Amino acid sequence: MIDWKNGQVFVLSECPIAEVMADVAPMLTPTEVVLATFKAFRDCLVITTKRFIAMNAEGLTGKRRSYTTLPYHMMVLFAVRTPSSLDISAEIEIDFSFAEADYLPGKVLFKIKGPCDVVGLSAKVAQYSI
Repeated sequence: MIDWKNGQVFVLSECPIAEVMADVAPMLTPTEVVLATFKAFRDCLVITTKRFIAMNAEGLTGKRRSYTTLPYHMMVLFAVRTPSSLDISAEIEIDFSFAEADYLPGKVLFKIKGPCDVVGLSAKVAQYSI
């Protein structure tokens, strides 16, 4: 589950796009393309050409879903940290300008375990957000 107050998420792993498309496909606009998908147990993060979509599965069965959209036009900073030999997780840090939403943080940190080209992902996000 994403802890919006502290701006952090459980450690995610990159997963095939098909694994999460059933959950997010109805939310996508006709011109929106999925760039990358990540999963943590029942929750997921989808990065598209327009936004970040965080899906939290709630309750005992996980059938109740909570979706949060973080649009690129609200993003003021996007940073990535590649893994090292001591710290094997990569990080994606995003600062948003949510002036009126006190339940959303200014900063969100996604930790990615396993192989992930975060530098390439950063270039893709920059292509659609700059």
